[in-house]
Amino acid sequence: MLVGIRPRTVTVLCARKKTSQRDAPATKTTPNRAIPKQHVVGIDLGTTNSALAVIEQGRPVIVPVAPGDARTTPSVLHVRADGSKVIGQAAKSAGRHFPKDTLYSSKRFIGQQHTIVTKRKPRVAFDWAAAPDGTVHFPLTKGVITPEEVAAHILRHLLTGAEQKGYGQITKAVISVPAYFNEAQTEATEAAGLLAGLETVRLIREPIAAALAYGVDAQQDQTILVLDLGGGTFDVSLLEVGGGTIEVLATGGDPHLGGDDWDDAIVQWLGETHLRPLGLDWKRPSAVGALRTIAESAKRALSASNRVQLQIPVPAYKHPSAKQSPQKPGEGPALLPLEVILTRGQMEKLAAPLYRRMREAIDKTCWQVGVDLEQVIEQQSRRKQAPGKGLITPKGRLPVSEVLLVGGATRMEGLRQLVRNMTGLDAREFVVDPDEAVALGAAVQAGIFEGTVEDLHVMDVWQAALTRAFAAQHLTDQATADSGSDDEL
Repeated sequence: MLVGIRPRTVTVLCARKKTSQRDAPATKTTPNRAIPKQHVVGIDLGTTNSALAVIEQGRPVIVPVAPGDARTTPSVLHVRADGSKVIGQAAKSAGRHFPKDTLYSSKRFIGQQHTIVTKRKPRVAFDWAAAPDGTVHFPLTKGVITPEEVAAHILRHLLTGAEQKGYGQITKAVISVPAYFNEAQTEATEAAGLLAGLETVRLIREPIAAALAYGVDAQQDQTILVLDLGGGTFDVSLLEVGGGTIEVLATGGDPHLGGDDWDDAIVQWLGETHLRPLGLDWKRPSAVGALRTIAESAKRALSASNRVQLQIPVPAYKHPSAKQSPQKPGEGPALLPLEVILTRGQMEKLAAPLYRRMREAIDKTCWQVGVDLEQVIEQQSRRKQAPGKGLITPKGRLPVSEVLLVGGATRMEGLRQLVRNMTGLDAREFVVDPDEAVALGAAVQAGIFEGTVEDLHVMDVWQAALTRAFAAQHLTDQATADSGSDDEL
């Protein structure tokens, strides 16, 4: 039986154990031991990385299924010449040599019409084309494959890894989807789950899963801004919390913006600034694949340091040193490293258009429900000047109480600075790995199905509006009835 979310028609119930607001769910490595059959798992089917989690002793934990007990798996599929398939880090490595047969960021294509994909012109090293039904498929050296099939192979890889860890046969899962996914995209995700061998598939929206993973206290009245910057998508959500309920006030974002775009900006800079002047064609698929690997490493390094030294392999005869010491054909190494320095400031300048898009997406989402971020900054300033005075809003709290960052790309300091500039708030420190937050939250949802976690009600945008409308109508009816009773007296 297929069970899942349909946008604007069905939402999900989520849950967690009651903890204090700052309590962090355990994320320790699960032991390799027997677990009861029919375990329900939570899966973050991410654009860049995917992860699987379960509930252990009432708390969500990641199940390391990648080689070396890595806690996340690259969402990459490589198809060999004989048709066999490789998933994860091995596939990512193969992409350097076989870019046309290595698929990444395929989540950007799932459930999408070819005409829509064509308009946004995704920069990928592999080919994509129109499928007979108007969607997208990927022509390979060995046949063709659809985005749903790519997702199914990644899911099956995760499930098999968990089963080999002692979790028995897994037939039920909660899979995360971006908040803005439409019906076609959610159905395609559900279909991928079925193709992977699951019998029951439920979906949870990623920002809600992330809030659960952070251990948000549902009893405390607060308004939370969730920013989820994954590899290929940017989700913005406003959550109203209190009385044991999480209400999704608004969702928005940019479905074509993600950490991959920061990689692309660095690739473009490396190619145009450092390789083209040497007469090198850096836009060849194999070159783009190699540069993307370098760019991704640079982006991660600059999250912790202010500068990074990159080494780009270039043909020896094209290397700048060749002018000083020309080599005869056949002499010396075929490749030499071209050393390039990239600073955090340079990267932020390269990404300035991306940060503008983030700002626009955040503003638009907040304005849906009348949240003025300038008011947040003003009230934060007043709080510093006169603690405890002049801070009462109609709801008794700030328009935004807290900011949660989700997704590996949110480690970038530029994003934290953007949050400070827009809200006057510091984003909450990572109590869980941002790459793992969504999977952990999906596991909490899965815990409800097993009965291992107590209920916490979560309302989606349409459902919350309907609830308020019914409540308002009830008050009107009650007032009318009371008025009628007075007339009779």
